[in-house]
Amino acid sequence: MRTCSSVMRMLTPGSTIQRTMFSDPLIPTRDLLFSNHGNNIKISGVINMRKLFAAFFFGASIFLSLDIPASPPLFSDSDTGVTSNEAYAVTGNVLAVKLTNMVLKKPEQDITAANVTVASKDDPEYSAGLKPDYLGYWVRPVRYSIRKNINIKGTWIFLFMGKSLKPGKEYFVAVDESVKFEVLDTETGKRDKLGNPVAPKLSFVCSGDNGRSSALHVNQAGYLPETAKFAYLTQYCGWKNAEKDKLLDIDFSAFKEFNIIDDADGKPVYSGKIEISPACRKGDEIVPDRLSESRVWEMNFSDFKKPGRYRIMVKGVGVSYAFSLDSKAYNQVYGTLYRGMYHQRCGTALASEFTRFTHPACHLDDARVPAVEEYKNDEADFYPQDTGKVLKCPRGHHDAGDYGKYLSSGALFAYFLLQPYEVFPERLQFDNSPGPEAGNGIPDIIEEAKWELDWISNMQDADGLCFTIVKPDPFMSYEDAVAGKPTVKFNKQRSLWWKDIQVTADFAAILSRAARTPEFAKAYPEDAKAYLEKAKKAWDACMKLTEKDGSPKDLQPGHHYGHFLKAKDDYNWMAVELWLTTGEQKYHDYFLKHHDPKEGWQWGWWPLFNHCGAATRAYVFGKREGKDPAKFKACQDDVLNAARNAVKWQKNWATRCSFPEEPYKYGRFGWIFLSDLATYNILTAIKLVDEKEKKDFLDAAVFNADQELGNSADDVVSITGLGYKRPIDHVHQLSRFDGIVEPVPGIPMGFHPCGYNRGTSDRQLMASFTAGGLPIAYRYVDCWNVEQEFTVPILANTAIVYAYLSDQPGQKKGKPALKVSGNGKEKTVTGSAPFKVKLKAEAAGAAGKGIRSYYWDLQNEEMACDREFEYVFTVPGLYNVCCTVTDEDGWISYEYFEVKVSQPAAELPGRGEALKADADTLYLWHFDSDLNDAVGKIPIKLTGNAKQSDRNLMWMAKPSGKSIEMEQPEDGLQIEIPGNLIADKKYKSLRLEFLANYQEDHARGSPSSKIMFLECAWNCAMGVSRDIWAGRGFFGDKDETAKKKILDMVSPRPGWHLLAIGYDRSAGKGYVELDGKKTEFELQQGGSGDKTVVSVGGFKGFIDELRISAKLDLALDLKQQKPAGK
Repeated sequence: MRTCSSVMRMLTPGSTIQRTMFSDPLIPTRDLLFSNHGNNIKISGVINMRKLFAAFFFGASIFLSLDIPASPPLFSDSDTGVTSNEAYAVTGNVLAVKLTNMVLKKPEQDITAANVTVASKDDPEYSAGLKPDYLGYWVRPVRYSIRKNINIKGTWIFLFMGKSLKPGKEYFVAVDESVKFEVLDTETGKRDKLGNPVAPKLSFVCSGDNGRSSALHVNQAGYLPETAKFAYLTQYCGWKNAEKDKLLDIDFSAFKEFNIIDDADGKPVYSGKIEISPACRKGDEIVPDRLSESRVWEMNFSDFKKPGRYRIMVKGVGVSYAFSLDSKAYNQVYGTLYRGMYHQRCGTALASEFTRFTHPACHLDDARVPAVEEYKNDEADFYPQDTGKVLKCPRGHHDAGDYGKYLSSGALFAYFLLQPYEVFPERLQFDNSPGPEAGNGIPDIIEEAKWELDWISNMQDADGLCFTIVKPDPFMSYEDAVAGKPTVKFNKQRSLWWKDIQVTADFAAILSRAARTPEFAKAYPEDAKAYLEKAKKAWDACMKLTEKDGSPKDLQPGHHYGHFLKAKDDYNWMAVELWLTTGEQKYHDYFLKHHDPKEGWQWGWWPLFNHCGAATRAYVFGKREGKDPAKFKACQDDVLNAARNAVKWQKNWATRCSFPEEPYKYGRFGWIFLSDLATYNILTAIKLVDEKEKKDFLDAAVFNADQELGNSADDVVSITGLGYKRPIDHVHQLSRFDGIVEPVPGIPMGFHPCGYNRGTSDRQLMASFTAGGLPIAYRYVDCWNVEQEFTVPILANTAIVYAYLSDQPGQKKGKPALKVSGNGKEKTVTGSAPFKVKLKAEAAGAAGKGIRSYYWDLQNEEMACDREFEYVFTVPGLYNVCCTVTDEDGWISYEYFEVKVSQPAAELPGRGEALKADADTLYLWHFDSDLNDAVGKIPIKLTGNAKQSDRNLMWMAKPSGKSIEMEQPEDGLQIEIPGNLIADKKYKSLRLEFLANYQEDHARGSPSSKIMFLECAWNCAMGVSRDIWAGRGFFGDKDETAKKKILDMVSPRPGWHLLAIGYDRSAGKGYVELDGKKTEFELQQGGSGDKTVVSVGGFKGFIDELRISAKLDLALDLKQQKPAGK
C-alpha cells in the first residue's frame, strides 16, 4: 500500500488516518489504534483472513513510515501494496484506487463516474461527497509466482476530480455497492465464488507536494555529474470511463516547472522547465509515446552537477524516489552485478559473509562421460568418447536460471569480461569488489574470468575436441532444487554432453585470448602458457574437421548454444584470437578468407551477434601489427554502426532507450537486454570516435542505464537487488527454491516490457479480465518469464557496462556495520495479532562509505525501503524479517529479526491445552522429549530434514516442549501401524487429529508429498496429498464438491489449527475437520493391506500433538488381536 507515500508523509500532530482494508462477510472487523510520534493514527476495517490469506503471508498487513526523532525523514520510499487494496493521490486532482483480485466482467457497463464518491470530513469542498468528472479503468496482472501459489491481479480506478485535494486532509473513497466485482482467489487466480463482490471503502490522507507520486520517474541509482540527466512525468490511466480502446492519461501540460530538492531537508537546490518529450511531437501535434501509450513530459537537469542526495518535486504532483548525484552513482550497481556473478559460481559454497543466499559447495564431481546411446539420438554420428571416464571440470558459472554449464556460453562470458581490457583497461582495475578475493592485488574481473576458465580449460578430451555442456542427465533436464543440496531426484554425478567442433573453436578462442591479456598473464602465468597450448591443440582438431575450402563441417544434431552460423563464426573467432596471441600467419589467413562482419547481424538488426561479433571486435581492438586494411575497415565500420544504431534507436522513444524498431513492429521482444544489445557496443566504440560523438555515446549509455534502473513509465528496475521497485519473481532456480521471497541480487532481466510468460495456461490466466489496454511500458509482471531470462554472457557485459560508468579509484573494501531492532529489542519480538512492530536499522559504511539502500524483506511478499518504520502484522505466524543494507560500492550487510505473531488467546486450538489420552486413544505423540507414542510407545519416523524445534509453540497457553518443524517438500513424519485402520470392520470409528501451523505449500515442480494421509494399499487410502504439478488433491471420494471443500480446509492459513480426518463406519461417512467444522465424504468400505502408514507433512510449517483414536466393535475385537498400545 502507499500509506508511506500518499498517506504518512509530512503528517501534522493530531492528524488521523482511517483506512478500510479487505472486506469479507465471514470475518469480523478488527480496529487497530495506535499513535506515532504524536500523530494519532487510526486504522480500521475488515481484514480478509479467509481468502487473501490462502497462504500465511497474505492479508492486510499495514505499513507505516516512522519518523526518527533525532533526524526525522521527510519522505518514504516504501510501497508495500502488492497484496492490499489502497487509495492514493497521483496529483492534486487525480487519485487512484487499487483493488486486489477484484475485477469486472463488463466494466464499460458496470462502472461509471456516477458509481464512485469521494468525501472528506476535513475538506469542506468534499464534505457532501463529490463524483469524479470522469475515470480511468485498468486491470493488469501484478504477481504470478511459480515459487509459491500466488496469483495477484490489480484493478486501478483513476478518479479525475474537479476540485483539488488539500494536503493533510483525509479523504474517503466509496464505490457503490450496486457495482458487483468478481473476486479472484489469490492461490489459483480463478474466480472465488465465496468472495465479497462489494469494493471496500478506502481512505487516505493527502500529503500534497511531499507525497511520492507514481507519475514521477527517475533513475533509482542516480546520475553522474558530467552526463545528461533526465527525469520523466507520465501516467497512463487505462480506458476512459472503462470504454474499450478510449485510452486515457494525465495531461501535465499545465505544469511548467520542476524543482530538485535535498532529500534530507526538502529544500530546493535547482529549478528547471518541464517540456513535452521530442518523441511525443508530431509537427505541431502532441502524440502519445508508443511504449507507454501516453504523453511523456521530460525534466532536463543536465547542467546541475552538485553531488548530493535529491528528489524531483513538481508542485501539484508530488515528489519522486530519492536518487544520488555523484561520481559513484553506479558503483553500487557494478558491485551488485559483481555479486550476481558470485551467486552464479559453480563448485563453491556461497558464504554468508557476502550473501544471505547461501548454499553448500555444489557440483564438485562434474562430470562423467556417458555412453553415446544415453544421448537418445540415433541419427547422430557422435565423435568417439571414453564411456565412464570422469572429466574433472568443477568451477565455472551456472549458465542462466538453471545450473547447467555451457561451453559456448561460458566462452562468451569470459570474453565479455576480458575483451574490454584491450579497450579501456584503466576502468577495470577494481580490487575491492564485494567478494571473497577483494584486496588481493589481482583485478576482480580477471579473477571472475579465471573462475570460468578453470572449468572451460578442462572440457577438452584427448583428441583435442571439447564437450559441449554439463547437465544432470545426458538429455535436457534441470535441477529443481537449491544448488549443493541434493534431492531424491537430483543426487547423482552430472553428465557431459557430446563433443562438437563449434565449442572446440570457442574453447581455443577464449583460452588464447586469456593467454595474451596482460592482467591475466601477470596473475596466472603458468595457466596462460597452458591455455595457449590447449588452444593450439583445439585448432588442430578443428582443422581436421573442415571441408575442402577450409570451412567447418556440420555440427552434431541436438541442443546447444552457439549455432548462429553453425561453426563458421566460431572458427573465425578462434583464428583471429590465435593470430592476435601468436602472430602466426596461418591463423590470420584463415580469418581473412572466411570472416565477413556483415554476417554478424542477426535478423538484420541485432549487431555483432554472438561469436561473429566477438571475432569482429577482436580484429578491431586486438593489438597486433599487420592487419589487413580492408578487413580492418569493414570490422571497424561494423563496430561503429552497431554503436550508432543503438544511439539512433533512442530517438524513437520518450524515455530514450535503445529499443529497436524491428521487434516493436513484429510485436515480440523477448531476450532483449539493453546492456547486451546496445550499451556494451556503445561504450567499446567510444575509443573510435571524436570528442563530440564520444559525449553522445556516453549520454546514450546512461540513457539505457536510466531504463534499466527504473527511469521508465512503470518504475521497475531490470536488475535484481537494486532500486525501490525491484523485481521479485524471475527465472532462477536458486531464487525459486531457497524459500526466500527476495530474489538473488545482481541478475539482469530482459527488457521488462517484453510481457508475461509462464506457460500457455498461465498466460491465459494472467490475461483473464484484463482491461484498459496493456501498453508495452507496463507489461512487466512479477512471474516466471523465460523471455526475460539472462545468461551469463549478458551478466558479464552488463557488469562491464556499469564498471565503465563507475568510479574505480573511489572503490573501497569493507562491509557496512548493521544493527536491527524491533520495538527496541534485538533478535526477536513476540506479540499477539494484530501486532505493531517498530523496525529499525542502524547502519554505517566502512571506510567512510555512505549507505545507499535499506531493503527489508518482511517474508510475507511485501518489501520496505526505509531505515525505520512501523508495520502491523495482522496475521499470526513466524516472520523471519531480513534487513539488507548496501553501501555505495555494493558491499552489503544483512541481519535477520524474527517476529512471532500468535493468535489471540480466544482463538488458540483447544484453548492452548495439550491433547490428552482418553479411553478411545490408540496412540498419542507430544514430540517434546522423544518421538515415541505416549500410550503404546510406537515411534514416529521423521522424513526429509524435519526436526524437533521450539521456534513455534504459539498454540500453547503456556509454551513449553517442542514441535516438528518442516521446510522442504520431503519433510514430515510417518507412522507405521499394524493392521488396516481403514478397511478392518472392527473399527467402528477412527480419528486422526493433530495441531498444524500450515504456513505455505511448496512451489510447483517440487517433489510430491502427503499432507494428511492414511494408506494401507493402493486400493485402500484416504487423505490429502500434493502432486508435483497438479497441487493439492483428495483421495477418498469422487464428489467434486466435497473434494473442493476439503482442499479448502486443508490449505495454508494463518495460525495454529486442529486438523482431523476420520470416519463413522455405521453412517458410512468419512470426514475432514478443521477446528471443529466437518466436511463429510462417502467412506470407502473395502480394500487390502495389513498395515497402515500414516503420513503428515509435506508443507512449510509446524506439527504438534498428534492423536489417533478409535471405537471398536467389541464382538469383532474378541476374534482379533488388539493393536499394539490398546
